[in-house]
Amino acid sequence: MMLHSFYPTQVMVDSLRLTEQENEELAVLAEKYVKERMVHYDSGFKHAIPNNILLLYKSPALLKYFNILEQYLWHYLRKVPNLGPEDITRPRMHMFGNVERRGQWSIPHAHQGNQFVITYYPKVVRDPEEPHPFAGRLVFHNPRFPQSGFWARTEKLYIPIDNKTGTIVIFPAHAEHSTFPFFCEKSEKFALVCNVRFTSILEGENASQQYQYFEVLKDAQK
Repeated sequence: MMLHSFYPTQVMVDSLRLTEQENEELAVLAEKYVKERMVHYDSGFKHAIPNNILLLYKSPALLKYFNILEQYLWHYLRKVPNLGPEDITRPRMHMFGNVERRGQWSIPHAHQGNQFVITYYPKVVRDPEEPHPFAGRLVFHNPRFPQSGFWARTEKLYIPIDNKTGTIVIFPAHAEHSTFPFFCEKSEKFALVCNVRFTSILEGENASQQYQYFEVLKDAQK
């Protein structure tokens, strides 16, 4: 019998140089998506109706970001798992918007069924009066210590990402992560979340509305 450690997860973090106007446009689209395409429950949980933001709204800023995203994805794949276009099938992608304000947060989770996740923050407003140093931050967890939720959280082995306006984060979809909530009314965070998968079979109802080949999504934005 052999035991193996699978904790090492390589996360790439960088800052994009989009203009203030482009970031504002992306933030508006993220909120529009949340209002039109998110289902909210009394418990605070929410999920996106199967739709791809790139198929819903046309935007020069969105197309520009998508082209940058594709470059970052191939750079990450070459640098980390050492994969290139010749090693995998044509990737499909699903992008959706997300917004979090006071009292809102994401429970520890992974993006099952995908290979990689790319998240971009076009707008992050963190009130200086926030009482917690990690308020609103993206957090990666050590999978050896499963957690139930923020208020029950006791583990010390987590890695917070200082997600500011313009931050882009790429990581394997199996990596468990969550977000810390905001506590102040003036704080808010807008995100574009992109799931990438290389598998050729799509499961689920209306899957084609979510996952599409990159070239199809680009054509939809032109």
